[in-house]
Amino acid sequence: MERLIHQDQTYCVPDRSIFDNVYLIRDILDISRLLGIKTGLIFLDQEKAFDRVEHEYLWKVLEIFGFNPGFIGMIKVLYCEIESVLKVNGGLCAPFRVYRGIRQGCSLSGMLYSLVIEPFLNKLRSHLSGFNIPHANASVYLSAYADDLVVMINTQEDVNVLTAILNDFQILSSTKVNWTKSEAILVGEWGGGQPSLPGGLAWKRGGFKYLGVYLGTNEFLNKNWEGSVEHVKGRLSRWKRLVLKMSYRGRTLVINNLAASSLWNRLACVDPPTNLLANIQAQLVDFFWDGLHWIPQSVLYLPKEEGGQGLVQLSSRAAAFRLQFIQRLLTGPRDLVWRSAASGLLCTVKGLGLDRALFLMDTKMLDISGLPMFYRGLFKIWNVFKNKTKAIKQYTGCWRSLWYMAGDWTSPV
Repeated sequence: MERLIHQDQTYCVPDRSIFDNVYLIRDILDISRLLGIKTGLIFLDQEKAFDRVEHEYLWKVLEIFGFNPGFIGMIKVLYCEIESVLKVNGGLCAPFRVYRGIRQGCSLSGMLYSLVIEPFLNKLRSHLSGFNIPHANASVYLSAYADDLVVMINTQEDVNVLTAILNDFQILSSTKVNWTKSEAILVGEWGGGQPSLPGGLAWKRGGFKYLGVYLGTNEFLNKNWEGSVEHVKGRLSRWKRLVLKMSYRGRTLVINNLAASSLWNRLACVDPPTNLLANIQAQLVDFFWDGLHWIPQSVLYLPKEEGGQGLVQLSSRAAAFRLQFIQRLLTGPRDLVWRSAASGLLCTVKGLGLDRALFLMDTKMLDISGLPMFYRGLFKIWNVFKNKTKAIKQYTGCWRSLWYMAGDWTSPV
């Protein structure tokens, strides 16, 4: 799949993640504001995307991509001459033939849809001017996660091209754009006037919600955390009457898997307000002890093998997300879609023109105040990680020296 599908489509492709899309759009918005680059982002909402795929179009796409007739024949067995019935008021209607649609929930459907939409996306990449990332010598044209599509435009010509290609694709595949649910965001100064949009769309400012995360200005970023404390408290309250009957392991499962997990998709992409995680953490610990705190919190966070309960610590989980981001930035796939955007942001630090090399430097000597909040927090976590790693190495080196002096060459350290 990764050889057939472009890196800006991440749905059902190995080594790609939904977070890659969010990182890309977040960084493009930040670059546009930081460097004053004008750009427009159009989010297209496709109406019943999986249900509207024409089967004849699907077979043709598979053929063009080079799949052998035997494999296409096996797919046809799943979709050809199938019938469905509707249940209305408790009764079933007469069976009717189905000539379009990909079954949602099937493990094969995601890959089929990524293949189906790829010709349309490839056409857009070939004809749009795209968003040119400074310092990175790269351009980004779109971001796609299945049918969740964001297209970058710069001129009225880009809008006209998008409309023409979209009309052709609708004829070929029966897809349909729901313009009432689509959005268009304008960033930067457009002195020559704003491009006109199709389908009654109107330009907005500030930001929008993409794949479950609010992106844009600080006002929009803060929307990610509105009501978070109440939301977690509400989830915990459903189990409150059972707390006394639950084991410590059961309480940990409720906290980790049902309450705290609701924060992960946002926590991986944007920084929370000050003290928010501490407030939520207090709610989690209070639920665990049912108001009676018997031992220090730090003990609860330890693994069960070390005398703890494995309770999640939100600040540590946030730090782990940042370290995973750095790891993917430095050692991830070569075609990582958001790496060029991240490099463009990092190159603005102190006019050095350096990107990943900054992580080899003493960041305390760098002025990173101009970076977005996410990247400022990133370097803060990186400094803590380096200091901890250095301390562990010194500790390990000390023990190795003691073992060496004692004449034991089989040191377990």
